[in-house]
Amino acid sequence: MQACIREIHEELGLMRQPKHLLCVDYLPTSHDKIEALVFIFAGGILTEQEIGDIRLQKSELSEFCFLPPAEAVTRLNNRLEKRITQCIEYLHSSRTLYIENQHNLPITI
Repeated sequence: MQACIREIHEELGLMRQPKHLLCVDYLPTSHDKIEALVFIFAGGILTEQEIGDIRLQKSELSEFCFLPPAEAVTRLNNRLEKRITQCIEYLHSSRTLYIENQHNLPITI
């Protein structure tokens, strides 16, 4: 969780505590990728003050915007789109979703 907090601070200039672990995605080794675990945390809703405090890390981010979830996922690469679409379904629960290679399994924690 510390890596998540650190990245939010580095890239957005915000100090936020994630609400809970939303998803773990196991990615097996493939021809161009090493085996990995991807962790996604539910971050909550930004206040107007926090939105005003956003300071982008210019070397990695050029702009930000707020979109409805269905539109936001269309801007992601295919792998991330699959993962985030599944996460959106669990966003308002306190459960953790476990998926493998962007495929939903009947497992929630």
